[in-house]
Amino acid sequence: MFEYDSSMTDFFSRFNASYSQTDTFVYCDSSFGIMSYYYSESRHIRTYNEPWFAASDNVEYIDKDEISTEIKSSDKAWFVKNKLTNTPKYLENNFDMELVDSFKCDFNTFEAYFKKLYFPD
Repeated sequence: MFEYDSSMTDFFSRFNASYSQTDTFVYCDSSFGIMSYYYSESRHIRTYNEPWFAASDNVEYIDKDEISTEIKSSDKAWFVKNKLTNTPKYLENNFDMELVDSFKCDFNTFEAYFKKLYFPD
């Protein structure tokens, strides 16, 4: 129960109504492990790199300075992060994001944001 809080089940039942396989997920912290597991058929992008991340073969690394050109205005994208992680400026400055939901896993609360509009440089 502590690992898979009931809020995860509730979150996934709500999230599945908005999700499609063509969606892209973007991460600025280690939250990529959860969503890339449950939604493995989608594109997953992390904006920072650690050697042990190579174990997550369905999550690609894109440099944070390139993320604004990698995510197009027509892309349906979700930004998922730990609630304790500050949203990086490179995301705030390039994307209009709306907090749509959250869930708990282990001792962490994760937030899911939807990308509304793209603001080019």
